Amino acid sequence: CGTQWEKVADRPDEGFSLEDTMTELHWKSAAKLVKGYARRKFSPVEVAKSCLAQIERHDKTFNAMVAVRPEEALAQAASTSHPDGVLATLVPPAPAPDPARRPGFVLALDGLQDPGNLGTLLRTALAAGVEEVWLGEGADPFSPKVLRASSGAALAMPLRRLSADGLLELLQGPQAAGLQRVATLVSGGRPYWELDWTQPTVLLLGNEGAGLDPRLAELADVRVTIPHSTAVESLNVAVAAAPLLLERWRQSGSP
Repeated sequence: CGTQWEKVADRPDEGFSLEDTMTELHWKSAAKLVKGYARRKFSPVEVAKSCLAQIERHDKTFNAMVAVRPEEALAQAASTSHPDGVLATLVPPAPAPDPARRPGFVLALDGLQDPGNLGTLLRTALAAGVEEVWLGEGADPFSPKVLRASSGAALAMPLRRLSADGLLELLQGPQAAGLQRVATLVSGGRPYWELDWTQPTVLLLGNEGAGLDPRLAELADVRVTIPHSTAVESLNVAVAAAPLLLERWRQSGSP
């Protein structure tokens, strides 16, 4: 559709009925359409109409339905004050972890409450090659705020949503066998870069207020610390997670 965007860039918006502008889309084609609109500020109605013939030739894998609505309707449906002009409603398609597969790198989050922190963590986890995320209660990973903060990473990460006790049991069970359980401490742990992160690992992070549940902390095989100035008591959990998660990537020599 790239050349089509150029053709409609300067044309005025036209009114089309809902029936005129609905079609099934392949997900990747829909993504290109959205990116083109956002980048070039074209009318989504014109872009959709211009691209229909090409889009309809794709496989209808996701059976997605595109509909053009008035801006007033988008404003009422959006969860932000200034929506980009494109909204999506979907059943959360996050891949479920394979129970028969033993992950080599897991992020376990204990009751994270802030959607922004959770979204940022999921985005960083995806960038660092985390294979599964285990969530012990906390914020809904599919809430609008988490999805925005994660830039969609919440839909790409295999997630396990558990109760607090369920997370404890999982960390004690066969799924965690062979994983070094790493807990973070404000002080008193070994510098995080001294740990061999290339070993199968589950990183345990606590919530913003209470930190890591003492029961989970007791399970840790290793405790690490991020050295920092005493001018602050502790680091934001999403900020602290970044060097920890990416240290594994660095040690593995990945480009």
